[in-house]
Amino acid sequence: MKITDSDASFLKGEKFTSGLMFPLGGVGSLKSTTNRLGYLRELVKGKRIIHVGCVDHLPLIEEKRKSGNWLHEILTGSAEYCVGLDINKEGIEHLGKLGIRDLYCLDIIKDAIPGALKSQKFDYLVLGEMIEHVDNPVEFLAAVRTKFSGFVDALVTTTPNAFRFQNLVHTLRRREYINSDHRYWFSPYTLAKVLAQAGYENVEIDMVWDSPLRGAVSSTLKAVIGSAFPATRDCLIARSQFSNVRPN
Repeated sequence: MKITDSDASFLKGEKFTSGLMFPLGGVGSLKSTTNRLGYLRELVKGKRIIHVGCVDHLPLIEEKRKSGNWLHEILTGSAEYCVGLDINKEGIEHLGKLGIRDLYCLDIIKDAIPGALKSQKFDYLVLGEMIEHVDNPVEFLAAVRTKFSGFVDALVTTTPNAFRFQNLVHTLRRREYINSDHRYWFSPYTLAKVLAQAGYENVEIDMVWDSPLRGAVSSTLKAVIGSAFPATRDCLIARSQFSNVRPN
């Protein structure tokens, strides 16, 4: 779904209303069964990318590799060139032992970006399932924009969808089902809002399932629900352009 000029004025704070009706129906040409990993695999195919948070959860790497669900391996297998960044030193060392190359252990906010990266050109910087874990997402995304503008063209951000169908089910059961390290839930509008407030441009958002649909009955049901009500899918994926601000 593309953000209209009218909606963009609200995202940037140029206009205000306490009753904005933000459309949730448009998902472009996406199939109702599209999942996050498949979407990202196709998006980065043949591209040059930087994957921030490449380690994921260290104890789960082998399990995810066996099931074909480890994001960094999917990205490196599809992209022309993929650089992995992570603050987890132990995790980066483990990935190196697995034979994975082009890895950097650094804090992307506090540490200087290596000159070897800044001298290159990249199509995407991928932040997978990360912004819901940071204390101040606008401040974090603004710092990322400043650090990587000039040698990265666009940001790809994925995050759980506040309107996901399973959230509704658990709410009706009078409980919240959530990763205990999450600080926020994002809706399509609030995700677009924090990106706009952080200085990103041309924000587009798609809604996808978290994983491939399996099981005849469950897959059919989810496909029907996801087709009729796209905003109930599991994940939000936002693509946005870096501004022309040069990196520090």
